[in-house]
Amino acid sequence: KLIQFGLMKNLIRRLQKYPVRVSREERSHPARLYTGCHSYDEICCKTGMSYHELDERLENDPNIIICW
Repeated sequence: KLIQFGLMKNLIRRLQKYPVRVSREERSHPARLYTGCHSYDEICCKTGMSYHELDERLENDPNIIICW
């Protein structure tokens, strides 16, 4: 409810998504960015993926959770 209030009153303009890999198996290029320290925007800029491509890839990976 606090987030909804902030969005409605323009106190919050945008929520960022931060992917976090819950298993430590893969250390390839994009996977090392899934630490919770890099936002979707930053990952898209570094990898050249579109927001939609990244979102689709992460939604299909059961080892990744998204923190808002």
